[in-house]
Amino acid sequence: MKIRTGFVSNSSSASFVLEIKIPKDEFVKDLFGYFQYSRFDKNSFIRTIEDDIEEKKEHIEKLKDDSVDDSSKRMNELWLSQEQGKLKYLQGLLPQLSTVSDDKLVQIILKYEGLNIQENELDNTEISGWTCMWNNIDDAGEMMKTLIAYVATEMPLAKHRFQVTDN
Repeated sequence: MKIRTGFVSNSSSASFVLEIKIPKDEFVKDLFGYFQYSRFDKNSFIRTIEDDIEEKKEHIEKLKDDSVDDSSKRMNELWLSQEQGKLKYLQGLLPQLSTVSDDKLVQIILKYEGLNIQENELDNTEISGWTCMWNNIDDAGEMMKTLIAYVATEMPLAKHRFQVTDN
């Protein structure tokens, strides 16, 4: 596997792409088959979303109840708005999870983990994400590191690359 980091300075934002020369549908099926009882377990993910919903509700109530000075009021309003948007997204996602297909579940979980999966013009799978603070591979996140390890060890014949680019 080639890991390329180009033009990345310490502590800068960065985007990263894992490209695998295999069609997306095939890759997603392989991923689910390998991780269905761990990373892509539907019931565990449903519990995670339920827990996140409760945490968001508590955080929203705390933000509403906090008395802040005038200089922090606008920041508090922005934060509250973001949290309300996240709560609405999670509440809309939860009912869909019980009937979602395995392939769609993988895509939903990757999105939840901050990763986008798509098929590029060469029919290769691309998984991309970003970080606001890049120092090393740890900043790519646990799911991306898991996918890199999976591709490198479980798909040794599939050509792939991981690229990081300064933003």
